[in-house]
Amino acid sequence: MNKKMNYESFLALGEKLTYIMALGLLFILCSLPIITIGASATALNKAMKLYVRYGEKRIFQAFFGAFIKFFKPATLVWLLNLVVILILCFDLLFYGDAKTWVQMAGMIVITISLMVVIFETTVSFVMISEELTKGVKDTIICALKYGLKCPFEGLMVMMLNLAIPGLLFLFMMELLILAPGVLTYLSWQFLPKSLDRYKKLMKM
Repeated sequence: MNKKMNYESFLALGEKLTYIMALGLLFILCSLPIITIGASATALNKAMKLYVRYGEKRIFQAFFGAFIKFFKPATLVWLLNLVVILILCFDLLFYGDAKTWVQMAGMIVITISLMVVIFETTVSFVMISEELTKGVKDTIICALKYGLKCPFEGLMVMMLNLAIPGLLFLFMMELLILAPGVLTYLSWQFLPKSLDRYKKLMKM
């Protein structure tokens, strides 16, 4: 009996890992043109939510259906944020040799700004996948409001975005390809409840 249960648990775990890896690989492949990263990230969130919450196993249909449906809004949000991120990164390089207090303060402000933009970009794709917003401006504002209304979950999103890729890069770079799927799967363990609370607070 125990052997059968262990075998079934092993199969269930293997199946789950397969779906997570497959969705992560779909995200990477569909992100190769760079311009499609926004649509790919939104599709990853939608497909992962359907798998985590409803057990949807037709992941290819779910992913590409969302990719096509949300391509325009996700791409516009991505391109806008990409420009801001690149500007902040160039500014960070400028302050990289900070020697004065003013330069150090500038570097700190830019670093914090960069983290906020990365957080907003990540949550924006979630908002688009949930169809909670209309237009680029509304999406960005809602993503920032989510961080204010749900600070714990917002911090979790930020930590996952930084910790998992960072750890894999430092210690297991060959597994870095798994990061998108694992990161999104872990995020959707707490995102449903926090999004429900956010909707109630915002009276959506």
